[in-house]
Amino acid sequence: MSNKLKSKNRPKTVSIGGMTIYDVSRETGTKIETLKRYLKARENEIFEGVRKEAQENILKAEDYITVSNILCSMWAIHETWGYTKAIQRYIDNYNASVQKLNEMGVRAMYEELRRITGVEIEFDSMDLNKEFGFGGDE
Repeated sequence: MSNKLKSKNRPKTVSIGGMTIYDVSRETGTKIETLKRYLKARENEIFEGVRKEAQENILKAEDYITVSNILCSMWAIHETWGYTKAIQRYIDNYNASVQKLNEMGVRAMYEELRRITGVEIEFDSMDLNKEFGFGGDE
């Protein structure tokens, strides 16, 4: 018995780098329509994977921003007044405030807070100021 491996009828390996769909069709014997459907399905899979990953990254970034804002607010309360109890009360009221913001929208909540407190907010970003109505009548 021979130690040589017997070669089976294996399909020819095709490197498709730089080949057109017509070249691949000719080389593999696959219909162009079938290759187009296969390509479209792979593109959709890749797109959906990238979209899902991007959405997860956006949600993580939003969570990070939210936590950062809460921590900055807590620090500002502490540094301004030294109110430990006020910080706890702030945390207790935060979720309700987020729910109210979601119901009212940013612009309406800002207008309400400005009316109640008289405090006006203005950011360096003119886009933010314009979109949300910060900085008065600009």
